[in-house]
Amino acid sequence: MPFPSSVDVPIFQAAIDTAREAVLWVDGEGRLAYVNERACSWLGYGREELTRKRIWDLDVGTTPERWAAVWRTKIGGLTETAYVRKDGSVVPVEVSAKDLEVGGKRLCVAFVRDISERRAVTEALRRTQAAVDKARDPIFWVKSDGSLAYVNDAACELLEYPREELLRLRMQDISPSPISWAERWRRRSQEGAVRFERTHRAKGGREIPVEVSVSVIEFEGEECHWVYTRDLTEQKRAQADKARLEAELLHAQKLESVGRLAGGVAHDFNNMLTVILGYAELLAASFPEGDPMLESLAEIKKAACRSRDTTRQLLAFSRKQLIAPRAVDLNALVTEAKNALSRLIGEHIALVFLPGDALWRVVFDPAQVEQTLVNLIVNARDALPSGGRITISTSNLHLDAEDCRDRLDAQPGDYVLLAVSDNGVGMDEQTLAHIFEPFFSTKEVGKGTGLGLATVYGVIKQNNGFIEVTSGKGHGSTFRLYIPRMQLPIVDEPLPAEGAAARGRGTILLVEDNEMVRDLTRSMLQGLGYTVLSADSAHAALGLCESREHKVHMLLADVVMPDMRGPELAERLRSVQPDLRVLFMSGYASSQVAGADLTADSTDFIQKPFTMTELARSLERVLQPAPRPPANRT
Repeated sequence: MPFPSSVDVPIFQAAIDTAREAVLWVDGEGRLAYVNERACSWLGYGREELTRKRIWDLDVGTTPERWAAVWRTKIGGLTETAYVRKDGSVVPVEVSAKDLEVGGKRLCVAFVRDISERRAVTEALRRTQAAVDKARDPIFWVKSDGSLAYVNDAACELLEYPREELLRLRMQDISPSPISWAERWRRRSQEGAVRFERTHRAKGGREIPVEVSVSVIEFEGEECHWVYTRDLTEQKRAQADKARLEAELLHAQKLESVGRLAGGVAHDFNNMLTVILGYAELLAASFPEGDPMLESLAEIKKAACRSRDTTRQLLAFSRKQLIAPRAVDLNALVTEAKNALSRLIGEHIALVFLPGDALWRVVFDPAQVEQTLVNLIVNARDALPSGGRITISTSNLHLDAEDCRDRLDAQPGDYVLLAVSDNGVGMDEQTLAHIFEPFFSTKEVGKGTGLGLATVYGVIKQNNGFIEVTSGKGHGSTFRLYIPRMQLPIVDEPLPAEGAAARGRGTILLVEDNEMVRDLTRSMLQGLGYTVLSADSAHAALGLCESREHKVHMLLADVVMPDMRGPELAERLRSVQPDLRVLFMSGYASSQVAGADLTADSTDFIQKPFTMTELARSLERVLQPAPRPPANRT
């Protein structure tokens, strides 16, 4: 385009020389007709040296052929290319070219801008965007009106939106708050960088707990908020799991403490019951048949036996109950007990049994299975005052490490699941927290002891299992009992037949620290025909054996005594007299005593309280001659 004739060329040239950008005048042959001072200093050439160059000597994207093609067209527009400076360095540039007619001659005037810094910033922004996009945590770029200028991939994934759809929303749409957006923006701007917890709302309405870190920045003259977000769903779930497990652990520790107390109470109570039952039996033997006093003594024995049952339940809860475990099929035991259980609940309640197929065998005391079922069925019956349905079911179940993660007492392995469900009134959370505690009951006074579920808890724990309970008000209850699968076969040895108790002979060393129990037991033993040496402590018993010439045939000792445990005393006496027979007694027995297994079918243990007849049979069993080894045949 012709240059206006009203403007002097030297004046125009002076203006070009003072321009901040490099300016090149190029003719049709590609020669540099004129260059300004900025072009010389930027490219590193003197003016005369530079004007001897052709445009393709500088522009890496231009050749003589390409320039000829460009010259044939009307030149104009903005392009990006690169120029080579005198020192050989290549610089990215932005070129704005125009056709001009200067002094009657057509020239191309190119304004060249160094864009190295802009390219660097662009590259940095590109890398920053790539880093932001690939960040694991969601990032939001929020403007002052709450609109989203940018979101990364993680933000889209968290909120379940495509990027285009998410960018059409405002921050207040995904992070609702009772505080207005203007007020929230003002607070954040004043606080600067801040961290807090909020709830974000996903596309489907799902609420997501998040931790938000807000930084206030200024970009191109506008204040913006960079919102870095961390999904707290797993953390909140872990915290809830931890709190639940801590609560369960605290509950288990409380039950353990109560169990120790219950076991101690049962021990002391059994000592007293031994005295009551024993003297009632001795006194009854002194009256002739038909004497009216016998009825009163029978009532005493009846009350004492009921109290003994209560102490046995306490021992079951504290896992100190003596048991006779053997390989059993729960399906067979439940089937056998179903008729008796039906009589407990009445005709207004349906009892259904759903046996599992090919059920694994478990190691359990059959009497404890019946005890457990009775307690659970009675509990379910009481939850169905207007009738309903009780379901007993069994199944095989394998628990892996993940299954056991949220079960406090569970260990990975195979289990047989025994479940008892009802569609009764159900229980609230407060009741559920106490159901296994002894003497806790929701029934009216006199309607229950509060020991039924405590007994179930103790029985299952004693057999290395665990219990889960689910319930809700008006939604019934389900008790799930997990019993470990039998690993090794158990060989059941039949106990010797019990005939009538015979009168005994021989000398028995009686060691019992409770004076009343010691006096009663001595009277029983003497009444059975035995010679009795009695001692109130283990050390006193050792003194009697050292000073007495007569041989002691049997030691009858309490398991737990203040100065020495019964098994330790027996070991010391047997070191001198290897053939000494031993019978232990206790009102508080553990399944492991000084390394010796004491179970319900042990021949060397009798549980307090005991009657004179039970004592006589235990003594006879222990004192019977040992079987001779078979003769060697040659």
